[in-house]
Amino acid sequence: MERTENPFRITKSNNLIDAQIDSLWVSPGDDGDDLTALARPASPMAMFIMGGKGSGKSHLMRHFSFQVQQIRFIKSQTPIFTGLGSEGYVGIYARCGGLNSHRFARKNQSDHRWADLFAYYFELWVADRTLEILEALTVATNASGIDGELATDIAKLFDAGDVPANSMGEIRTFLSQVRRKLDYAINNSSLTGRIDAEILITRGKLFFGIPAAACARIRQLEGVRFLYLLDEFENLTVEQQVYLNTLVRETEGPMSFKIGSRLYGFRTQLTLSGGELNREGSEYEALRLDERFRSDSSRYEEFARRLVSRRLSTSFGNDIFEKEVEKLEEYFEPPPDTSVLSQDLRKCMPESSVDRRHVIEFKRKLMKGIAEGLVVGPSSTSDAEEIIQAVSFAESPVLEKLSILSTYQHWFRSDDLVQAARITRAAAEAYLSGSRNDRFDEFVRKHKGDMVAQLLRENSQRQIYSGIKTLIRMSEGLPRALITTLKHIFDWSIYMQEKPFSGGKISLAAQSRGVSEAADWFLEHMLEEGDAGLLVRSSVDRLSRLFRANRFADKPVETSLIAFSVDEVQIEPEARSTIKSAIDTSILINVVGGQRERNSELVSRKLELNTMLSPRFDLPVARRGVTTFSVDQTNAIFVYSQRELFEKLLSDWEAKMTAPYFGRTSSPAPKSTDQRDLFE
Repeated sequence: MERTENPFRITKSNNLIDAQIDSLWVSPGDDGDDLTALARPASPMAMFIMGGKGSGKSHLMRHFSFQVQQIRFIKSQTPIFTGLGSEGYVGIYARCGGLNSHRFARKNQSDHRWADLFAYYFELWVADRTLEILEALTVATNASGIDGELATDIAKLFDAGDVPANSMGEIRTFLSQVRRKLDYAINNSSLTGRIDAEILITRGKLFFGIPAAACARIRQLEGVRFLYLLDEFENLTVEQQVYLNTLVRETEGPMSFKIGSRLYGFRTQLTLSGGELNREGSEYEALRLDERFRSDSSRYEEFARRLVSRRLSTSFGNDIFEKEVEKLEEYFEPPPDTSVLSQDLRKCMPESSVDRRHVIEFKRKLMKGIAEGLVVGPSSTSDAEEIIQAVSFAESPVLEKLSILSTYQHWFRSDDLVQAARITRAAAEAYLSGSRNDRFDEFVRKHKGDMVAQLLRENSQRQIYSGIKTLIRMSEGLPRALITTLKHIFDWSIYMQEKPFSGGKISLAAQSRGVSEAADWFLEHMLEEGDAGLLVRSSVDRLSRLFRANRFADKPVETSLIAFSVDEVQIEPEARSTIKSAIDTSILINVVGGQRERNSELVSRKLELNTMLSPRFDLPVARRGVTTFSVDQTNAIFVYSQRELFEKLLSDWEAKMTAPYFGRTSSPAPKSTDQRDLFE
């Protein structure tokens, strides 16, 4: 296969034409629990389709649009009305962002006046898109006179005005002229101080009336619902959202709404219907896409692999990628071996244990601890040498790091280090010989990832983020994040004169540089504009510094730490607001189920730093440990003005995790080593 343009170059569905929306469409499953079934486009119940940037909202909604429906019908050689009847809906897609809704504000006009003008303009705008579709459908009926009959019915929906009723085309021309005059008046109102306009329709009359008229006149539309697909709800002001909420509440006839919004964009549930609120489960349903993807990691991985394979097949003109989805991993250079007996890791450090940085540093701290009376058990140089010999494994730097970690854990607990080192040595040797100890095996599984990360850092090696499985995990249910990561990796692979997906493997170097660029992109792209974004950025920096300090500490507080729990009730309002902003922009991920605290029955909110940011801060991708932040600690992280308190928090954390003092100011009291607590 010859190299083509980067298959992942286009990452936003808004930049795709209708044919690409269709050709790149992938559903998570074929067993009925796929996106179409979840979104229920033919349902009379309105739905808000929500998610973070890049969760697939727009692609999903455009997939339901009439323009893409037509493409599906043509490809399957299905008559248009047969196809619409089978799918049960005709989709009218419109982006709220295309309205320039900010025009409908200020300029010496009252809020009520602007609200009325926006509602009027919006209805005319969507009606034009609906009539465009009806023009095509009236032609498809092959029935003479139906276009004029339907035009007459639609003209009667207007309260006033000389509305032409001879054809749909004439009504569209009329609507275009009305909107053009409104555009001129609105755009110049800051200069003229006035807007000369008449509102020719009652609110909702076209939204509800056109589908009813169409279904009454076109018999082939019996049982078919008109589905208004209104995307980018977040671009509307609160007052403008109230208007749309009102339409949702007052829905009538053969039509329904699917409204797409980013998580932070759903600002109000208020309506104009006596101030009533729209309630989820009553007036509308909600589909939270990225949350749905994250709730079933295996299904999301399957979906993501198919998504990548479809991109590759479409770009390279070869369906081998879709036939061999499970072989995607083979196009990436595998990561170095990080097993306990890894030879790859040995190559990046001295052969002898005594010359390795981690052993030298352990010896220095141990000798300091003995000299200052900070350690229980050893009292002489010979005792220190015995401990150092016990943790040294020239053939296994990973086991060496794990043995040192175990020793630090016992040191922290004031155990006799000589005795503890002997027990650790015996367990480690048994592990190497193939004899298994459940507690030590679990200790290895639990801590190996962080110890490998420390070895890489101590020997000036990059952290490892590679392979399609890891990239999918990092995307956190956001398909655009995965596609963007692959875009950067592909570009680096080409730059390094490789042949990605066409005869060669993508090197670890290209993968590493690609994920690093993607991590930077993610933070810049996801943050909100203004103060809210700045507050989240500051908090992410603080949070990541704590997590990074933990990962590379002598005795980490938690294993593979990227998650925390917090009681949101008692923290300061700014902290609560910043956490919400971080969740709404997918910087923090809400872990369903929360965290049950060890010393109480309370369940706190459990949050995870989005692993797309892991390469930026050298953090893990897999989540194991969860730390609980107190109210004061949470405020220090998420309240911007508490910078000094955060620096003290970080300093205290580092001190408690670092030998030889472990945050102590006095000599530890000796205690016996309990075999049951040997390995944490």
